[in-house]
Amino acid sequence: MNTILKTLTLGALLANSSSVLAGDFFIGVTGGQSNFSELNEACDELIDDNRLIGGFPVSCRVTEDSDTVLGVNAGYNFNSFIGVEAGYLDLGEYEADFSVAGLSVPATATLDLAYAGLVLSAPLSEAFSVSGRVGGVNANVEVTSLGFNLELEDETTAFVGASLDYRFTDHLSLQIRYDDLDVVDITSAGIRYHF
Repeated sequence: MNTILKTLTLGALLANSSSVLAGDFFIGVTGGQSNFSELNEACDELIDDNRLIGGFPVSCRVTEDSDTVLGVNAGYNFNSFIGVEAGYLDLGEYEADFSVAGLSVPATATLDLAYAGLVLSAPLSEAFSVSGRVGGVNANVEVTSLGFNLELEDETTAFVGASLDYRFTDHLSLQIRYDDLDVVDITSAGIRYHF
């Protein structure tokens, strides 16, 4: 959380050199596809380490490591170059089968997160721009297996992202983006309304 506050404070300080009247508030929705690479890595570690439970080997097979992403975001562009953004993403469900002594145990993980960060943009033309994002993300993971639910401790980590933006009108823009949230990679498209 401290990293998020430092990032937002830096953005506000940098923006002070330009007119606040040049900025705009925005709200948006986004949808896309996620890839939960951490799930594959966790299964690979189990296999590579030859982990044992009760003397029996444990194996793991990922059955679903991607899902649809839906989210909302809001932010403020101080000028054409600097802004801040915060949002919420529902990253869907991910599935794996764990096997102990030949007994298969399916597990499902659901993941959602909140994020906030600094956005640096470079206009390419009157309508097109490219943006880079850096900030913090707080992830919530819930695992379900054999009828039991386990909510894992929230994890805060850094993220980076990039996007290509197209502004149709003064109030409407389209964004194609890629975000690397440490354990999850997201490719998405979104639409924003600018006030």
